[in-house]
Amino acid sequence: MQALEAEIDRLKSVIKSGGTFHSPMPSERASCDPEKDKEIKSNPPSARGVVLVYEDDDCVFTDGPPRPSPPGSHAQHSCELYIERLENKVAFGMVYPREDNLTNLVHGVDIPTGHQCVSVDGLIKPDALLPVEMRGDDMMTFRDALGSFLAWPEKLINYTNIAEISEIPELAETFVFIDPGSTYHVNANFEAYILNRLTEGNPDRLFFLPHNQNMHWILVVIWEGEIYILNPLPHLTQFSELRKALSRALKSYNSEIGRGNKMAKAKFLSVGSPKQPNGIECAYVIMRYLKEIIDDDKLNFPKKWLAKTQSCYSIEQLDEVCIEALQFIQEHI
Repeated sequence: MQALEAEIDRLKSVIKSGGTFHSPMPSERASCDPEKDKEIKSNPPSARGVVLVYEDDDCVFTDGPPRPSPPGSHAQHSCELYIERLENKVAFGMVYPREDNLTNLVHGVDIPTGHQCVSVDGLIKPDALLPVEMRGDDMMTFRDALGSFLAWPEKLINYTNIAEISEIPELAETFVFIDPGSTYHVNANFEAYILNRLTEGNPDRLFFLPHNQNMHWILVVIWEGEIYILNPLPHLTQFSELRKALSRALKSYNSEIGRGNKMAKAKFLSVGSPKQPNGIECAYVIMRYLKEIIDDDKLNFPKKWLAKTQSCYSIEQLDEVCIEALQFIQEHI
């Protein structure tokens, strides 16, 4: 816990000071070029927010150019921007809904029908060309547009506003997050806490329990009287004490709500769920599991990850959840 608190304090100080953050991902993309790093430190941009710039050779957190907050910014939403098709993601930023005449303009020009005012806060493909209608003498690529506002086609915007599940009623009725800090030790208190959380509210909700055992993160999902365990490591681990405690708690819960008192057995989805690419990304993989389950309207994860596979998440897929987590931290500190 001390190491975690120290890391959180470090992230806060980086964000508040506008410093440079090097991704902890063990990959070539996360290893910033020393000369570029020196250049950034010696010529710090005059930025307000934290902007993540992706390039083929590096991944660096640095400040972006200052930008004003347009009217109605209290209703803004995080978003991802695409060009041509939804598979071609190039940048991310914020959408500013139209609330008055001022937010109907971008660079003094009316926003066309079917478009939204967006700010470009971070780049995934910095050298990609802007759509023809958005180019100007001093703005040809997305790198040139960083920190600026654009009128973007609504159909090529993916809203990714980050908020706690409890703040979104429809999500709170579907998903429950069980505090991993309260379930670190598998003992009698563990079972009592799990049972208490299960009995709060709608019994048909899907319960998420990230669990750390021997410095390794796994994800437990409790849903419709079943227990699912997702392990980012490729080899099967039984987690016998955890499984027994969860089964006892769920047996008591099922009995209370009239589902019978049959002992629930844990189902391992580890054979089909994507794995961590290296040795230290287990927490990021758990975050990715959570994202994919929540984003799936059909909640098809038991079938999707049941079949055996050797697939691993790419560094880019894990970086995506890191970006979202850091955006959340930036918005809430």
